[in-house]
Amino acid sequence: MASRSLSDLNDSTRNKAELFMNACKTAGIDVLIYCTYRSPEEQDELYAQGRSKPGDIVTNARGGQSKHNTREAFDCVPMLNGKPQWSDKASYLKMGVIG
Repeated sequence: MASRSLSDLNDSTRNKAELFMNACKTAGIDVLIYCTYRSPEEQDELYAQGRSKPGDIVTNARGGQSKHNTREAFDCVPMLNGKPQWSDKASYLKMGVIG
């Protein structure tokens, strides 16, 4: 299972994630980081989705090609009242600017 822990990121990316989360909080956006490190095998499973397995395509990176595999990436979602807001385009746009 992929990690959610910031401690599984490399030092530089962890620092950026912490700065990002603090900046989002200042902007009034509660953020959940739901994926940090992902093994190459887990990446291959995601790559198969929408190709050889059911579902929508969610990545173009195979195992070993993703920054998650090298601890240099994190995925996040805005939260409202403790629930992920996957379709909150306005918050995602703000988060993009902050990033």
